[in-house]
Amino acid sequence: STTGSVDVSGYANQFVTITTGKTAASVTAGTGTQIIIAGSAAITVNGGGGADSITGSTAGGDVFQFADHTALASVAKVANSGAMLDTVSVIGAAAGSIVDTDFLHYTGIGILSFASTVTSGSVTLGNYAATAGITTVDASLSSGITTIDATNDTDSLTILGGIGTTSIHGGTDADIITVKDVAATINGGGGLDTINLSATHTTNADTIIFGTTDENAITVTNFYGGVDFIELGGSNALTTSEAPVSSGAVAVSGAKAALTTTSDVTAPTHAVIFDTATH
Repeated sequence: STTGSVDVSGYANQFVTITTGKTAASVTAGTGTQIIIAGSAAITVNGGGGADSITGSTAGGDVFQFADHTALASVAKVANSGAMLDTVSVIGAAAGSIVDTDFLHYTGIGILSFASTVTSGSVTLGNYAATAGITTVDASLSSGITTIDATNDTDSLTILGGIGTTSIHGGTDADIITVKDVAATINGGGGLDTINLSATHTTNADTIIFGTTDENAITVTNFYGGVDFIELGGSNALTTSEAPVSSGAVAVSGAKAALTTTSDVTAPTHAVIFDTATH
């Protein structure tokens, strides 16, 4: 049993068991197999890429760090024992292609985050990620996560794109999707979605798509510069929130009248809205 910091990164083939106590601890794992059992205080674990078994603290709020997709997928178990959800954080420069099956052995994980050190990578989420408990994907600090695809995820998600995120696809439930000032394609998927073009979004154009299976009201907020295209399919009702007019504004043109539910549409100043049924 230990408190403070423990570094067993030099252990390549040895089997090591570490139990932490009542004080917050950090553990740097090796490439071998470690069993890490947290005590009553939150723990930070830097996974070494071995088939580790990690049990979080009874307090919850633990952070499990991994260099990339390979290290994240190598664990035998990562489990939360506390009331607060835990965070899986990818910290290596090349995150790789993180896929849904990487989360097969995870439970009680609330947040998947990407550090500012991540300069390349993508993530695909589905049933395994939903079962693991992931409800937030935060790439806002990263410049390199290009694609976040939650098409097959059944949870209601909060997705925060980074400056390099050019493609986001929401899941089947109600999602909140925020993009930075980057030209991006955002597909809401199913559910009662909110798309937020953040306040720093001043120049780049986006394409926002809602398919024919998304038969719900949609909110899109903060139109600034750039010409943003919104495609509505099915019987969608759209509500928009318009930011102050900036230079280069493009007035709404074309198919507002073609929308199925025109009475529910308040057109923004910087968007061209058209219905996929007629275009």
